[in-house]
Amino acid sequence: MERNLAMTVPQISTLKGHENLEEWKLQVLGVFKFYGMGDYISPPDVLSRKRKFPESDLTPYLLGLLAASVAPVASRLVKAGWDFSKPDRSPVDLYNQTLKIVLPPLQLSTAATDTLRKLTSPFPLSNLRGYHSKVKSCKRHLDALGCPIDEKLAVCVVFNNLKTYYPNFSQQLNEDMSAGELTWSKLMDQFAQKFAPRDESTTKSLIVTIPCKANLPS
Repeated sequence: MERNLAMTVPQISTLKGHENLEEWKLQVLGVFKFYGMGDYISPPDVLSRKRKFPESDLTPYLLGLLAASVAPVASRLVKAGWDFSKPDRSPVDLYNQTLKIVLPPLQLSTAATDTLRKLTSPFPLSNLRGYHSKVKSCKRHLDALGCPIDEKLAVCVVFNNLKTYYPNFSQQLNEDMSAGELTWSKLMDQFAQKFAPRDESTTKSLIVTIPCKANLPS
């Protein structure tokens, strides 16, 4: 018997507003998980942290599915700057924009405060890579919430934590920091260079030929 795929694909109810927001979020997550993209919709976060949605044949379908589910709040989305006429928009962007207009301001403010606290806390992690991932994620999350942190402040916070917990790495940044030229982009580039795989030096093996004496007849 053929499997009825229409019965297995999770459905997304129409978003009425804050009253069924949690149910709608879980249903959106279910659909994304069904297509192997659950990482792009994360219930513990107010907004999805992964902003770049992968190119896929499913993108127009998922975008259309979400657009249909948010029809009751479409006018508010348009007023907030969303253009439904553009078919190349990311479904995650529509998801985030919908949460921004439906979530109570207090909940958004709390999420921004919590994320800012995580960004500015020392994070005495055991490895530099973990710290880099954490601060980059926090800054992206603040941007997505519409509460971006001042770039110079973010750089100072991270640099001071590096001086305390990763002094060897911070020494590489001292010159740019002292000159006021250490931007967030440059700081992230320094992290990337730190973690970039190094080219293994190739050594040429020397073939030494040892002549052997032949057993000559006496």
